Amino acid sequence: MLICTKGGAESNSFVTLEEADDYILKLPDDPDPWFALAPWQKEYRLQLAAQLLNMFPFIGERSYRNQNLAFPRTCTNHEIPEEVKETQVFLAYSVVHRGLALRGVDVTQGEKDRVTQISLAGLLMVSTAGLSQSVRSSFLDQMLNSAQFPVFIRLSRWMTKIRARVVRDPNSSPKLTTTTTV
Repeated sequence: MLICTKGGAESNSFVTLEEADDYILKLPDDPDPWFALAPWQKEYRLQLAAQLLNMFPFIGERSYRNQNLAFPRTCTNHEIPEEVKETQVFLAYSVVHRGLALRGVDVTQGEKDRVTQISLAGLLMVSTAGLSQSVRSSFLDQMLNSAQFPVFIRLSRWMTKIRARVVRDPNSSPKLTTTTTV
């Protein structure tokens, strides 16, 4: 079950299942495989995508003591930006769903409750109780090099680093800046 309480200690998603279905229709990918999934399978992918988002270096601080997810943050006026929700759905479908499909073994409903770790350090790896499956392809690199990169890069406004390059000092003001000169 998705728990979408803003700043909640038990929250596991930024978006509801209904919101995710709406966002999927805005992506350039074919939405049919997403809509063919059972609701628990969609929720599982969304939960893993929210965990992935927690790994990124964002500016500002979490807004609430003991909040489980990376957003809301002090630099977002304690709100969850639409870009974060869109990116969670993008990651759930374009990265996690495809990564799980390449495992060759479908995740069972019981297995989804036993996920112990998810890693995206050069490859997608999902560890469950007693089982660890790796996909030897860097989905993050594929995503960053794809035509869908603008969907992901929308988070750059709140990030301190992208691809190990410093975007801004995490202690600096979250004002929007540009490197474009006229």
